[in-house]
Amino acid sequence: MSSILDKVAAVFDNQTITNAIAYIKQNPVIMVVIFMVVKRIVASKQPFPTVDYGHVETVDSLETFTAAINQKTSARRAQKSKKDDAPSPTVTVVDFYATWCPPCKAAVPVFARMSEDFHPRGVLFYKCDVDQHKPISSGVGVQAMPTFKIYKNGECVETVQGFSEAKIREAIETSLKE
Repeated sequence: MSSILDKVAAVFDNQTITNAIAYIKQNPVIMVVIFMVVKRIVASKQPFPTVDYGHVETVDSLETFTAAINQKTSARRAQKSKKDDAPSPTVTVVDFYATWCPPCKAAVPVFARMSEDFHPRGVLFYKCDVDQHKPISSGVGVQAMPTFKIYKNGECVETVQGFSEAKIREAIETSLKE
């Protein structure tokens, strides 16, 4: 690590930079902090992942959200459901996410897989970008990302804050039994 700092100091040949690099060498904690900040900046610039599988639809308006939590399927989903012989929907799961949130990014493929697993049991899956739809997310009390809300008959029956596949699956199973 110090050889990299020596190379930086040699390139700039500036006393201020040389002094700063000498200070960093003497205080390795600063180097760790700098590394963590750079890592977080780079991670936040990564595009939000998408998947080509699953049965997850996007909430693009208040109307879509209202229809989703009341288990009213979109025309596209209704057409797919007829082909798949899926039962009438009884439970809706909404993933409230932010594109800058690392756990939200990690949840994308898992949420899509869950939508495939629960689709035969009539569970609808939606995702809602909290930054694009602030009135919706604040209206339902989302305070952390990701937040997964499970709705039955238009009412929120379960909320899971943070990404835990086991907790989300458990909440869905509980909602299906009620």
